[in-house]
Amino acid sequence: RLGAVLLAAGRGERFGANKLLAGYRGRPMLCAALDALRQCGAARMAAVVSCDEAARLARESGCEVIN
Repeated sequence: RLGAVLLAAGRGERFGANKLLAGYRGRPMLCAALDALRQCGAARMAAVVSCDEAARLARESGCEVIN
């Protein structure tokens, strides 16, 4: 069984904002990344995050959160 860890704790300083929360196809970029992990068939997913909003989104997606 395959597990996956999403490293999503960057501050986005060069981007100018938290890029994980930036809009991408009508949703936060983090949600698109979590969807991609789910589609690859990972049996267990975890996300390493550094902000509360990213943690909330990851948990809502059924992902374990590491912060």
